[in-house]
Amino acid sequence: ATVKSGGNEFHGGTSLSYTNHTFESNNIGSQYREWGLRGKPKLHWVSDFNANLGGRIVRDKLWFFASVRADGNDQDVQDAFYDDGRPIVLNSRQSYHVEKLSYQMTPNNRVIGLNHFMREFQRRDASLFVPGESRMESRLDYNIRKIERQSVRGRSPLTSVQAGQFD
Repeated sequence: ATVKSGGNEFHGGTSLSYTNHTFESNNIGSQYREWGLRGKPKLHWVSDFNANLGGRIVRDKLWFFASVRADGNDQDVQDAFYDDGRPIVLNSRQSYHVEKLSYQMTPNNRVIGLNHFMREFQRRDASLFVPGESRMESRLDYNIRKIERQSVRGRSPLTSVQAGQFD
């Protein structure tokens, strides 16, 4: 993946999107209703937020880039209900952050450090045949890190040596 780098000018941005069931329709035909399908699962909400910023720490020497993101949704399970008639809801959440530093040691030598973290959460696996009390909660953390040295010797092509970690 190519991750943005900071530069001598500061740049950034944000975005936010959100919706809920207000903009949904229900086009389940009578044939499917005869088979017992009650309708499509209700979307309670879905959202996505992102913010990023990059720029210089020391002009022409040291730059940064940072980004955060959070998204998620809650949605009913198709035709799955608790004993009291409430719909069973599935939940999904993800959050991320990325940090990158670039240091120009000399005109021909640069060091780059990158950290990327992601957390994922889901409450899932209920259905018409599996009760809501049996839903599974899944939590996963992902960490990706790297350090890279880029060098140019005379007119030779770029040399890049990298070490990374994924867990």
